[in-house]
Amino acid sequence: MQRAWADALAGTAGLTPSGEEPVRHTFEGGVAGLELTPSLRWDLLVALAELGAVDEARLQAEYAADPTMSGATARDRALASLPGVATKQQVWRELTTDSALTNDKQRALLAGFVTGPESETAQFVPTYFDQVGAWWQQQTMTMAARLATELFPRTNLTDGDIIDNPVVQAAQAWLNEHEDAPTALRRIVIEQLDHVRRRLRAQVG
Repeated sequence: MQRAWADALAGTAGLTPSGEEPVRHTFEGGVAGLELTPSLRWDLLVALAELGAVDEARLQAEYAADPTMSGATARDRALASLPGVATKQQVWRELTTDSALTNDKQRALLAGFVTGPESETAQFVPTYFDQVGAWWQQQTMTMAARLATELFPRTNLTDGDIIDNPVVQAAQAWLNEHEDAPTALRRIVIEQLDHVRRRLRAQVG
């Protein structure tokens, strides 16, 4: 039960500034009887990274103490979770231009990229629709599908409702202009657009 609680804490604490104190308390061994396994330590560090409560130097030091493949993947996710537009720009470039990315590192970078406020990734709305077709041509289907799905722009009602939301409009325009795009790619865009519309409707309710 303690581990289930700790996992839930690590997975949600980054959503609010008040999450830092319980995460740090747990990370520093403040929960009696809870085993701080390497994976749990990294999950808690990811939460602290998302909150801006840990820096790159500390994450690199943690990796030096756990120089395993899983440690490297967790470090990459934590680094990608650090707040700020500059971080998102760097992660986007790596995801979309580094032909040597492994599946594990791609998944780690994507997991970090989607953290934080949507305002930090708003600049990538037009870029996504400009580049998504090229990803399909240049990368393996598995990695391209992951990019197309996970990098699909996030949005909310503050950007506009279901009719005038810029992400909804951009996605529908892309679909209208790319009727000859690969069926699998169109399906991803259609599904992600549907998810966005559902979320917007839920926010109205």
